[in-house]
Amino acid sequence: DAKGLDPAYFAFVLGGFREFIAGLLWVRADKFFEQGNYDAVLPIIRIVTLLDPHQIDVYATGMWHIGYNFTDTEQRSDRRYLPVALAFGAEGADNNSDTYEMYFETGWLWYHKIDDDYENAVDWWNKAALRKDMPPARHNLLAIALQRNGQIQEAIDLYFKLSAQAVE
Repeated sequence: DAKGLDPAYFAFVLGGFREFIAGLLWVRADKFFEQGNYDAVLPIIRIVTLLDPHQIDVYATGMWHIGYNFTDTEQRSDRRYLPVALAFGAEGADNNSDTYEMYFETGWLWYHKIDDDYENAVDWWNKAALRKDMPPARHNLLAIALQRNGQIQEAIDLYFKLSAQAVE
């Protein structure tokens, strides 16, 4: 009998159940990917992130699968999926704004995959750099992106700043 129980208790139990189901589905998505059943992967990734929007690994790995592993008939990376991958990264960053990770991952896609779009990579990596948990080595990539984007003085300034921090 549930009479007299605080409704927050049920929300807590349901929340834990959602995360458990999300974890099971994520394992299933990985098996589908290994089998080459990519059509089944995207909907599961979507469901997992709806059930547990704080699963950074699902966002990062899902974005990687979408951006790099889905191929066309000639086994080339299918660029039609890139807007989906970027939107997924932005959603992951919005849902996990307290950590650098999804900002960095989205910046990497811009930097490496999308015709070397350094301006957007710099934008995303600057957002990542605002988070205190971003490791110093990741800042080095921001400096490289700044250089490639023609922001030479900003890159030099960042290199000097990183050097000074390393000595401290």
